[in-house]
Amino acid sequence: MTTPTKSGPLTQEDVWEVRSRSEAGEANAELAVAFDVSKSAIWRIVTRRAWADLGPKPEPTPLVEVLAEVPEEVPEVVVEVTPKPDAIEALKGELDERAAKRAAKREYMRAWRRAQGAKEKPGPERSAPCGTRSGYKAHLKYGEPTCNACREAHNAWQAENRQRRKERRAVVAHQASVV
Repeated sequence: MTTPTKSGPLTQEDVWEVRSRSEAGEANAELAVAFDVSKSAIWRIVTRRAWADLGPKPEPTPLVEVLAEVPEEVPEVVVEVTPKPDAIEALKGELDERAAKRAAKREYMRAWRRAQGAKEKPGPERSAPCGTRSGYKAHLKYGEPTCNACREAHNAWQAENRQRRKERRAVVAHQASVV
């Protein structure tokens, strides 16, 4: 429901109350004081220039009528979903067919590359020797546990890097103090 900007924070219940009290003959000025809004806001609500999309207040349904509509015994609904074996087999066959096509395409591309004189792609090859920082990074890249030599090389690099940063900060601080 839309709320007018100048009428303040009124709820649907408030609007229904304003309209019913206005129809009963209460003055707009009294309603404005009661709901802490301007007289013009009350006038816009009463004339339906504000809250125009709010219909009349619905009549409450007596509890007896509601309970009378509810059946004494509610039937239990059971839904069984069983996949069709033919559909499952068709999907499996389609997936197998796709995998076979991909494998055939890979093999075709390998044969084509060999015919063009390209070398066979080697698997992951260790180009970084152990005991270096690049060896440490290679261990991490391939998900391997780091060896002690690589860990020590990495720790030494970190210490050197910390020292370099400290020296750079000192130079920058000195230059700032000179200026």
